[in-house]
Amino acid sequence: MRAAVSNIAWQAESDDFVLKSLPLGIEGLEIAPTRIVPESPYENIPQADAALSSLRDAYGFCFPSMQSIWYGISQKLFGSPEERGFLLSYTKKAVDFASALSIGSLVFGSPKNRVMNDPSDMDTALEFFRAIGDYAFEKGVFIGLEANPEIYGTNFITTTSDAFAFVKKVGSKGLKVNLDMGTMKANGESADIISGNIPYISHVHLSEPYLKAPVPSPLHREVIGILKDEGYGRFVSLEMNSRTPPQEIPAIASYLLELLA
Repeated sequence: MRAAVSNIAWQAESDDFVLKSLPLGIEGLEIAPTRIVPESPYENIPQADAALSSLRDAYGFCFPSMQSIWYGISQKLFGSPEERGFLLSYTKKAVDFASALSIGSLVFGSPKNRVMNDPSDMDTALEFFRAIGDYAFEKGVFIGLEANPEIYGTNFITTTSDAFAFVKKVGSKGLKVNLDMGTMKANGESADIISGNIPYISHVHLSEPYLKAPVPSPLHREVIGILKDEGYGRFVSLEMNSRTPPQEIPAIASYLLELLA
């Protein structure tokens, strides 16, 4: 397993301080596209490529994942056909962006954009994610569907078990699960639910409910233990909101490295 940190954990003005302060062993930087190119990132791939190249040259990071792929978008997955058509096109642009920049996994969260109105919406979701998963596979990347608990205001794929079952039902080689420990904590889930499901995971978040700063937890150790035992070899990212003081981030990143050791 390899360690990364998400750049949603601090504000842009703290980039240099945080990135220089991270402990050795943090290899990856998970990005929010608008933190790299603030306006219309998917329409400005050359600008994003230049920005990531600068980060790579200055700090040595690779870029294994991106999140907040629908940031600033108000359309609803279970809204009108026109909204869904827009979202399909927009998500394909996100896939193109990730593919062009060699970012292997796109986290699909966006809880407020994915509220079901009717049980039949699940059929709509199957069709949507099969289409976008197949497109991602063609482009050499994965969509990592993240279970979002009900505390975030959604009713679609709210548990980790839901996420694994849905991904298996969709059956697209480009659709995986983004495993989120904050979701697992919010739902009181057991680490055992990931056992046997490692091939379906594209990325992992070490996180807490409401994206608070992670604190040492038996669940973290249990999840990482199963990931190790069952051969997960991709990235685990530290994910938290930017309310944590930047000077505290290196110590929390060291905790991630301790878990993976």
